[in-house]
Amino acid sequence: MKARLAFLGLAVALLPSPRARADEPPATAQVPAAALSAAPTVPDAPPAAAATPPRPGRYFFHASFGVNVYSFLGATGNGLKGNAQLNVLPGDTTPDRRMTFAEQIGVGYFVHEHIRLTLTAMFIETATGVPDTASKFTMLSFIPWVAYVNGGFFAGLGPLLTARAYGDWNFELGLFPVAGYGFQLGGGFTLALAVQAPVTFLQRVTVAVTPALVLGYRF
Repeated sequence: MKARLAFLGLAVALLPSPRARADEPPATAQVPAAALSAAPTVPDAPPAAAATPPRPGRYFFHASFGVNVYSFLGATGNGLKGNAQLNVLPGDTTPDRRMTFAEQIGVGYFVHEHIRLTLTAMFIETATGVPDTASKFTMLSFIPWVAYVNGGFFAGLGPLLTARAYGDWNFELGLFPVAGYGFQLGGGFTLALAVQAPVTFLQRVTVAVTPALVLGYRF
């Protein structure tokens, strides 16, 4: 009898108490790895788009000032007005013989990112080497030309339509090639160094080389 009571007491002592079961943390459910891998993922937010710079305007204005450093003058045709008074003789002309300035003003329109149509008026003034009685306003030309523009570089070509040549109202024809490089000043303005090489051939053959400083504005 005593042996049975002792066995029952030992069994009761080994049973977990209700308080101990209440204090135990609840068992966590184990989620299979396959279920985790099958769960939908939230895509990352797309990166913010970079701000695009404003597109340059299509219109262009320019003004330039150049100094003729060399001219070749061919033989003149008969009846060409102004030559005798200006003493425009065939041969080479350099600034020590005659100082000539080229002034231009014009407008343009970009029909393509790299192509600009331009209309320019050119005034030639001969400052030295002419008689006081002769007009220093020696040339007036209009130049419709096409320019290729890539970054700061530009090059162009067009016909040279001259209403006043050799110090008088003589009509003259020629070509106007030019090339240069422009530097951005900000606000649509550029400052360019250019070399112009106008050629005439109707009344007489002439070739000039004129470095110029060009101020441009694109809007």
